[in-house]
Amino acid sequence: MILGDIVWDSPQLMAGVKRLFGELGIAVYPVIGNHDHDLTVNDDDASAANYRRHFGPTYYAFDLGRTHYIVLDDIVYHGKKRYDEQLDSLQLDWASRYARLLPQGSRVCIAMHAPVYKAWIDHTMESIEPLLAAFAGFELHFITGHTHINSNYELRDGVTEHNVAQLCGNLWHDPMNADGTPKGYQLFREEGDSFAWQYQRLDEPAQRQLKVWLPGQTAANPDRLVVKAWNWDSYWTVVWYEDGCYKGSMQRTRMADPDYTARLDSLRGAGVKLARPQAARPAVFYFTARPSAGTREVTVVATDRFGRRYTEQVRLR
Repeated sequence: MILGDIVWDSPQLMAGVKRLFGELGIAVYPVIGNHDHDLTVNDDDASAANYRRHFGPTYYAFDLGRTHYIVLDDIVYHGKKRYDEQLDSLQLDWASRYARLLPQGSRVCIAMHAPVYKAWIDHTMESIEPLLAAFAGFELHFITGHTHINSNYELRDGVTEHNVAQLCGNLWHDPMNADGTPKGYQLFREEGDSFAWQYQRLDEPAQRQLKVWLPGQTAANPDRLVVKAWNWDSYWTVVWYEDGCYKGSMQRTRMADPDYTARLDSLRGAGVKLARPQAARPAVFYFTARPSAGTREVTVVATDRFGRRYTEQVRLR
């Protein structure tokens, strides 16, 4: 699934992108983003006409395995890059009628460009309530993009949103996303009745889900060990050991990524003019602990909601 902004205000690229997708040898399911609308057209429906000519409808449904997937367009476009992040009544009615065709308790994944929930301002999309009501009693997942950062939030019981970071790093400018999430994608795997997800980095095996900084390596926490777990959700546990002795849970904190911040400082020092979207985005998937004096080795063990364990072991200087 491509979660929108496929051609970035360059409609002349759609034919070539479609051709490349066709050469992959696998199905590609597109989602329309704000940058896939024609910015010269002020009407929402008409501004998506070129997208529809190349990629098909802006909302549709399909099944894979035992999961029902629904793609929606939550960008109401007004032209010249102006838009609202909402679902229109036509799609809400269509999705509600579709929900009545599905067996209660089914697993449903709804893919859209803009997220339902923006944690950094604690805001939920207003028009989502009729959709949540229509799919009450289902196992519901939202898969979204748009923000260029990564998060997994349980919006309410049985409803999870996966807001997926960019495959290209921060808008192609930087080698990671602005919240510190590495380049990669969210991999959803269905096996029988089980449904699990894991973030797959481009440059590391799936077992590498953590980054560790030693005390003295981060300006914000100079006396602490800092750990990043970019695909964290509230069901994860992150614990640590000092020279083999269990020390308990690490303290979760909100902070900007040290490596990303250092990169921007280096670019500024070299006189590079940074783009506005390159500002660091603080995230809540960082953890800290203060090692005791004389500690030689620290082991960090993170366990995700599916029981998968990720371990990093570091020697202190």
